[in-house]
Amino acid sequence: MRLTTHASAVARHLSAEALFDRVADPAAAREFFRGFGPVPAIAEVRLLSSGPLAAGARREIVMADGSTLWEQVTEFDRPRRHRYRIERCGPPLSRLVSEAAGTWTFEPEEQGARVTWKYEYVVASIWVVPVALLFVKVLMRGAMRRAVARLCQPPPARS
Repeated sequence: MRLTTHASAVARHLSAEALFDRVADPAAAREFFRGFGPVPAIAEVRLLSSGPLAAGARREIVMADGSTLWEQVTEFDRPRRHRYRIERCGPPLSRLVSEAAGTWTFEPEEQGARVTWKYEYVVASIWVVPVALLFVKVLMRGAMRRAVARLCQPPPARS
């Protein structure tokens, strides 16, 4: 069984390029993805491949609760689309889903850009469908909505 969720917003006065670059910046992820309820915030993103982020690159995502996800970038088309799939994850997510993939899209708007973040999951077993539905449709959607809203704010000033 496949489950999807998404979040979308318009960033006024931020270009598609600026939004794309923030999503692709490993240091910025923890600024905008702060979790929701039991969905932990991102603590750190480590690029495991040499060179800049590109299709084929691998990342390790360390969450605030100590869990880890390993991702592979499957498409990197600046400033339009950034896709990735989770290659491996630990509990509790691994108990709920057998596959997961995310897609960020960026579309220019008259005074800024629209950003959409979509996730697609394959449920690990029919026995976990009720919990997977709660995770995807309520908790992850909430985390994604908050993350997209933060992403659409001007970046914090660096000192």
